Amino acid sequence: WITSKPGAQIRFPIKFGETPSLSIEYLRSYEGLGNASVLLEGMEDKPWVLEGLWRNPEIRSSQTYTEWFYLANPFRQVDEGFDVAGTGPGWNIEPHSSHVLIFEYAGASENKFKLVAINTC
Repeated sequence: WITSKPGAQIRFPIKFGETPSLSIEYLRSYEGLGNASVLLEGMEDKPWVLEGLWRNPEIRSSQTYTEWFYLANPFRQVDEGFDVAGTGPGWNIEPHSSHVLIFEYAGASENKFKLVAINTC
């Protein structure tokens, strides 16, 4: 999914297994990309921000980046997807549950966001 339209959304029905987890692969770069939020339907008050630009201005590359979510964990927005314990964010998701995953582009129209893949287990 590639968009440059502010507010554009895409939704995916997803199902989790015994240990709910999710990985999201998207393009990050040093220029030309905007942020998107990701959340589960019904949890609109807990969006996670996917940053299109690298925080370090010395990184001058464009490459796929993967964020990991361990969804049985409590929700928390942490730096670069991991906290000091090395576990990613969660949304208190029950095992073997089904949800709708929503992505919304939050960048400017002169930039874009590119979603490459989502994986669940």
